[in-house]
Amino acid sequence: MQQKRILLAVRDNKSTAVASCHGAGKTFLAAVICLWWFCTREPAVVVTTAPTGRQVKNQLWRYIRALHRTSRVKLPGRRLTVSLETSNENWYAMGFAAKNPDGAQGTHGPWVLAIYDEASGVPDEIPESIEGALGDPNARQLAIGNPTGEVGFSGTPLGASRNFGERSTFRRSIIRT
Repeated sequence: MQQKRILLAVRDNKSTAVASCHGAGKTFLAAVICLWWFCTREPAVVVTTAPTGRQVKNQLWRYIRALHRTSRVKLPGRRLTVSLETSNENWYAMGFAAKNPDGAQGTHGPWVLAIYDEASGVPDEIPESIEGALGDPNARQLAIGNPTGEVGFSGTPLGASRNFGERSTFRRSIIRT
């Protein structure tokens, strides 16, 4: 039931934050949302990040690769380690470690989705660098993580940071499971 609530929140709100305990399936659901967004909007741009390259590659993108590979229907995109590419340079998904704010600069398009995995470990500069890409009314952002209260983008509490949908009048949803 919570998964449906989160999916609907991403569909209906500019910003969605999900705070939940370890092992609740947040990262798997973020992978599902990444593929749903990528496959149902053309051209879609999905930018994913986590605090470390290991987390990007071995957690979120491990699920994305597996779901893409085992789908019963052929999904768009050529599957790489931390990206999906198409012949359209404006239709892609990519993951990067949240160490360099320049990693997502230049991202733009009519259907941008930014996913922050383990958001409390993502430095504030990362969502600030992506913020310009979220100006389109169809753009969305999803932050998931544990309610640790650590310093970082999602700060205290998860998703309540000044950098998460608070500088605008856009609707946002904060979900605690």
